[in-house]
Amino acid sequence: MCLLGERRGRVTDAYADELLAELFRFPIDFDDLPDQGSVMMFARRHQLTVYDAAYLELAHREDIALATLDNRLVLAARAEGVRAITD
Repeated sequence: MCLLGERRGRVTDAYADELLAELFRFPIDFDDLPDQGSVMMFARRHQLTVYDAAYLELAHREDIALATLDNRLVLAARAEGVRAITD
């Protein structure tokens, strides 16, 4: 995602490097597979990719914030009552 943001001119390479370094400081937990029905519902309802809808499904199910720079995903998260971290 960091590289995609760079390629699209949304973030600088320095910001992407800093963000990735910050992410590696967090402990990583693995979750079960997302609920397929909910993922498809979110994707259809908010015109998201299945990939983005899976992130939204996880944040919604776990009642956690979703960090993203994607405007469509931010709007979808807020519409579903999920807090979006955008900076």
